Amino acid sequence: MPAQPRKREGREHSGSGIDENGDWTPQFPGQRPPLRPGHSLSLQHGSYSVLHLKPRAEEIAAILREQVVESERFTVAIDSAAMIGARVEASFAALTEAPPGEMKRLDQDARGWARLWLQTLSCLGLTPSSHARILRDAGLGKAAVAHAALRGLTEHIEREYTPEQIEA
Repeated sequence: MPAQPRKREGREHSGSGIDENGDWTPQFPGQRPPLRPGHSLSLQHGSYSVLHLKPRAEEIAAILREQVVESERFTVAIDSAAMIGARVEASFAALTEAPPGEMKRLDQDARGWARLWLQTLSCLGLTPSSHARILRDAGLGKAAVAHAALRGLTEHIEREYTPEQIEA
């Protein structure tokens, strides 16, 4: 048989103060109400909190979708890049406010996130060099298609027509 909790004398008001209906009543003077879901009392800068970063990440994702060609094909990459971007913003803001050297771990993480942010933007063609590379590749691809079409047309003409018909 499990042991019953022992009641301490003089502590008749100990407990959380939440009754069976979920209502809270203070049990002693100065007792604070329980923390509600979504509170931010323990949040220092929010750079590690996905829930805290999500609204800003959604704003960044909307901006990225406007810039990326065929963005519906790259939803996962865009959403990932947006979360990283929100994380970079939050961490840089916290580091700007903090005394130098106070947030060493965040400083290291922020540098890594900044590198990752630039890499994801590059993968999406949103940096100058990656954009130029995509344009170059697209141009080479168009030239190759045009060259193949011309070769196919030349072969068709040579197969279907005599040299006299071609000259005429």
